[in-house]
Parts: sequence; C-alpha cells; structure tokens
Amino acid sequence: MTITPIVPSKLLKDPRNWLLAIAVSLTAIYFNFCWITRAIQPLAISLIFFSAVSILLWKKRQTLTLESDLLSSLLGTVIITFVLLKISHLTAPGRTLLILPFIAVLGLSLLASGSKGFKQYWQELTILLALAIPETSFFIWWLKLSWLNYLVKSSKLWLLCLVISLTTIYLQALWSITGIQTIDKSLLVLLAVFWLVWKKRDKLSLTNKFYPSLFGTACLAFVLSKSSGHPGIWLQAIPFFSAFGIALIASGFQSIKQYWRELTILFVLGLFGVLKQPIEYHFALTTFTAQFANAVLGLLGVETLRQGTVILLPPVAAMDVVESCAGYSKIFWLVEIAIIYLVMFPSKLLNNFIVPLTAIAIAFISNGVRVAFLGVLLASSNEAGFTYWHHGEGSQLFSIIPLVILGLFCLYLIRQMEPEELNYQESSNR
Repeated sequence: MTITPIVPSKLLKDPRNWLLAIAVSLTAIYFNFCWITRAIQPLAISLIFFSAVSILLWKKRQTLTLESDLLSSLLGTVIITFVLLKISHLTAPGRTLLILPFIAVLGLSLLASGSKGFKQYWQELTILLALAIPETSFFIWWLKLSWLNYLVKSSKLWLLCLVISLTTIYLQALWSITGIQTIDKSLLVLLAVFWLVWKKRDKLSLTNKFYPSLFGTACLAFVLSKSSGHPGIWLQAIPFFSAFGIALIASGFQSIKQYWRELTILFVLGLFGVLKQPIEYHFALTTFTAQFANAVLGLLGVETLRQGTVILLPPVAAMDVVESCAGYSKIFWLVEIAIIYLVMFPSKLLNNFIVPLTAIAIAFISNGVRVAFLGVLLASSNEAGFTYWHHGEGSQLFSIIPLVILGLFCLYLIRQMEPEELNYQESSNR
C-alpha cells in the first residue's frame, strides 16, 4: 500500500509557497497577540494597512524577482527571528507592536529577493512604515489614508477591509463606553445598512476620482482621530462619517446619491447621538413621566401623592422618577427604527409624520406603564420583584414590548400598500 503525501513535494520546492507560509504565520501571530491582549483597535487599524499590502503584492505577484543571495537570506532570517523573539516578550500593545510588521516585511523582502530586488517592495514598506507612525492627529491620518488610497486605487478588497475595520473600531468604542445595551441597538442599524448595500451590490457605480478620494479620506481621518481618544458626543456620528467617506472614495461626488438610504439612516443615528444631551436638557420628560405613571396608578386603585417627580406611596414607600427612568433611550431607539422603516419603505407623505410620532407615543406610554408597574411593586413592599423588573432580566421585557408594538404597526402599514407600490420599493432598493 502506498501512502500519498498530504502536501505535494512540488509545493515544498516552490519558494513562493514558503514565503507565503512565513508571511501568513507572522500575520497570525501578530493578530493573535492583539486578540489576547484585547488590543482590538490596533488590530482593526492594522487590517487596513495589511490589506493594502496584500493587494499590492497580489497585483505584481507574477513580476516579482525572487533571487536572494546568501548574505541577504541570512540577514532576513535574523530579522524575522528578532521579530518573533520580540513579540514573544511583549506583554502589552504599544509603539513597539506597530513597528514589528515593518521590520518583518523588511526581513521577508531580503529573504525573498535579496538586496538587489529589495526596491520591488518599496510601496509595501512605506505602507507599514505609515502604520508604525504613532501620531493620532487628523492631518497625519489623512496623509496615511491618502497614500494608501493612491497606491491601491480603491480596490474592492481594501474598501471591504475599511468597512470591517471601521465597524470593529466603532463597536469596540461603543462597548467600552456604553455597554451591551447600546451595541445591540446599533447593530440593528448597521445590519439594515449592510443589507441595503448588499441588495444593490451588482448595480453600484464604482469610480475612483482624485478630489472625492481626498475628501473621503479626510472623513475617515476624522473618524480615526476621534476614535483613538475619547469620541464623546461624536461616538454615534462615527458610522455616518465612515460611510460617507467610503462612499466618496468608492463612487465620487456624482454617484454618491446611490447611497442616500444608507447615509440617511446613519445620519439620523449620528444626529441623535450628538443632540441627545441637549434634547434631554431642554426637554425634560421626568415630570411628564411622573404625571403619567401617577395617573396609571390612580386607575389601578393605588393611593398616591405626587410632588414634582416624586411619587409617594403610602404608608412609607416613595419613588423618584429620575432622568434615567424618563424613557429618553426608548424614544430615540424607536424613532431610529421608524426612520429605518420610512427609508426602506417610503410611502405617503403623511406617514413620514405619523410613524415617528407613533414611535414616540409607544415609547413614552410603555415607559410610563413600566414606572407605574414598579410603583405597584413598591406599594406592595415587593422589593425582590422591584429589583428584578427594574435592574434585572425583567427590565429587558419592557424594551422588547414597545419594539414589537411598533413592528406590528409598521407591518400593518406595509399590508395597506398597493402591490404596485411594494414592487416599486423592491426595485428601488436594488
């Protein structure tokens, strides 16, 4: 019986395969270190630069000269060994980590082509040298991204890696600042945008032009410079600026209108993120929520006495409706869902007002009922139930119910549309 080798000998004799295996292994070690040290943002940023390097190498793979001399091969081996030893002794991400890809490619270049063919890789080396620059200012990021875009010519793979990287950076920043409750809401918005783009992927006009690319890279530079520090009120605006910048790089000024649905959804998300604090400050809902909850408690036969935002529940219980209980987050969330519906299913002009107002009413009423329900638990001295429905898993139910109600309302509106209108919406989304 003869045993066939799993790896053919011809593959082992080809130096290209050895070089590819070394490059993939070094990249995997780099990404694994970022992952285990939870350096998610450096990992996502590195993906932008690594994808550009991969694209350039793939384009000229047939024309590369792979002839190295003994001295260059030894030097390249020493450099790669140094990179492996250095990363094995690192305990945390920092400037050293960012310079290692440049050093590794420097060693691979010498190992592959020697000192005479070293100049073939000048573009890839400049890209990784740009990655190693630790500056986080807008201008530095703009120069970096403009250089990358100039070299790769808005390759589809690079644009896809930009989307993945910027989405990862946004979600990681969102997770670290606001927690999982905001992430699941933002994920729905992002999924709606990705779905819209995917449906019309074959009809998109992709044209790379100089001035739109400069402006687009400026938008991305703004995103990266903000996300590297504390984005603050700009956190929710990151998806819009990212999508706007990528759309300009991919399609230019004239064809950006093909992304109007996606940009509208992300613009609303960013607008609410920027205006959330001013709206909460100028339009206080705590008193209205307390009044509504007090009225519901009265209808349920619970004796109460309201003083401003405080609801007294005889004999000794009292409940203060603070800003976190006023329902701002539910209102913003349902209005975002309403905007997504209106963008994906445009209908009569009247619905453009009815759907958002209905979303606000559903969010306010459901939150008021929630506050009243908590008041009933307090009045009956059910502290365990109050904790479960206020802070525990029960609190999630009051977030799901208004979403389901709004979804049923939107489904009702869709069923009221004429078949011709639905067919038009289907064709316009593609």
